[in-house]
Amino acid sequence: SSTSLWTQTTSSTSDSTVVTADTAGGTAAAGVYQVSVQQLAQGQTATLAAPAAALSAGSIVIQLGTYTTDTATPPNTTFVAAGAASPAITIGAGDTSLASIRDKINAAGAGVSASIITDSSGSRLSLRSTTTGAINGFQITATEAVDDGNPATGLSALNFDGSTGAVNSQLTLNQFAQDAKATVNGISVTSSTNKLSNVSDGLSLTLLKKSDTPVDVSVATDTASMQKAITDF
Repeated sequence: SSTSLWTQTTSSTSDSTVVTADTAGGTAAAGVYQVSVQQLAQGQTATLAAPAAALSAGSIVIQLGTYTTDTATPPNTTFVAAGAASPAITIGAGDTSLASIRDKINAAGAGVSASIITDSSGSRLSLRSTTTGAINGFQITATEAVDDGNPATGLSALNFDGSTGAVNSQLTLNQFAQDAKATVNGISVTSSTNKLSNVSDGLSLTLLKKSDTPVDVSVATDTASMQKAITDF
C-alpha cells in the first residue's frame, strides 16, 4: 500500500561508455533526455621536468584558483586566486629529497597531492589537484632558505605559474584544471566534477568520456520492482 512503490523509476542509456544515469530514490520523472559531453572535469597536473635526487631547504606556498584563457590572438592566460593561499610548507635541511617533499606536500592538505614517477631516466615529482574543477588550478611559490641564485635549481625549481608570460622554472604543465561541460536537452550545464547531481527531477548523470554524438538517457516506471513486491507479497 506504500505509494512510493508505484512511483519508482529506473534509468538506462544508449551508450553507457559515455554517460550513466542514476534515479536513486525513484523520484525522477519518466522521459527521454538527450545528453552530449563536450569535456570532462579534470584537475591540474604539473611535473618537475628534469629528474632530480634532491632540491634544497626553504618553504612552499600553494595558491588555488582559476586559470582563464581569453580569445585574443595570441590568447592570454590569467590566474584568479580562490581564497587565501596555504600556510607555508616548511622544507627543512633533512627534508630535501623528492620523497620527503612529496610527503610534506601531501601532509599539508593544501589542495595539491604529490607523487614520484620513476622510469629509466630517473625519478620525477608529479603534482596534481586533489579535486577536479576549474577553480582547483594552482600556483606554487617556493622560497629557498639560502638562495643559490639559480631559479632552475634547488627548491626554487618548484615555482610555478601557468599565466601567460610567467616563468615556470622546471615545473612543466601537463594539463589545466577544468570543469565538465555537457548539454542536456539542448541546455548547457557545467560541473566541477563528472557527476551531475539531480540535474533534472531526481536524475543524476555521471559523465565518462567526451562524445560529439548525443546519448539518449531514458527514465521509465520501474515495473520490475512493482512485480517483485507483488510476487513477494
